[in-house]
Amino acid sequence: MKAGVVPEIRSTRTTMKTKSLLTSLAILIAVLPQARAVLIAYDGFSTPGTYTDGTTILTPGNGGSGWTDNWTVSGTPTGQFTGTTSGLTYSNGGALTTTAGAAIDTSTTNTTQMMRHFSSTDYVNGDSIYLSFLVNRSAALSTSLLEFRLINKSGDSTRAIFRSSSSSADSWTLADASNNVFGTAGSSVVGNTFFAVMRVDFLTGNTGVSLWLNPALNTPLGAANISGGLGSSSFDIGGVRLTAQASATGTFDEVRVGTTYADVSPIPEPTTWALLAGSLTVLVVFRRRRS
Repeated sequence: MKAGVVPEIRSTRTTMKTKSLLTSLAILIAVLPQARAVLIAYDGFSTPGTYTDGTTILTPGNGGSGWTDNWTVSGTPTGQFTGTTSGLTYSNGGALTTTAGAAIDTSTTNTTQMMRHFSSTDYVNGDSIYLSFLVNRSAALSTSLLEFRLINKSGDSTRAIFRSSSSSADSWTLADASNNVFGTAGSSVVGNTFFAVMRVDFLTGNTGVSLWLNPALNTPLGAANISGGLGSSSFDIGGVRLTAQASATGTFDEVRVGTTYADVSPIPEPTTWALLAGSLTVLVVFRRRRS
């Protein structure tokens, strides 16, 4: 009797192991899309690719994904951001996922401005959004500012401003639409790449904005470097504007908008994919042994 039962037991055990492995793989595959960032909008200024080295970003102006329109001029600028193959990078607790290329302004005589929108509807009380970007200021000119502005969803009305300091200090500031400065952060700004993260908390009565400079990747955010209030009329934030005033020069790259910090700070996840590949290998071995 036992000689006849043992093969059946072995077959049952092998089948159970295979089913268990398949179930684990199904769970892993289901989790993988969640592990990757889900963005509202993104533009890594792919050059070459969408944009051309030395040619205005406004042509074609439609790089990335999730935006409601293309990059367009803001105001009456006398210069333009152009594509460059020299993209910016950032590493701190991992390497930020980047696309080759960036948007650069090299003019020392012209003001350069362009804007783009990521939302066409107002946010509601309790919502939060995160924005991140890489920035590198090329020259220390206290009277010429490099700026990343949050603007309203349907136009170019400023709601918050990240900019290089307007004093002789080599630093970054965060301010509201009326240029009330909430604080200063960063040092040795010129020539160095900074990873800036902004969070907007939409709250009735006083929407809040916070800034982190060079936070660690793949870990929760700590205390913000700067925080402030934007008042009650900022639920219509829905776009960004990049500005290089007069003789200011610099580079912007990897503009992201999301609903969590993980959305706007993606890093490659080889460990997860290696685990999937290893599991598939084990499954193949099981099937070969059975045959």
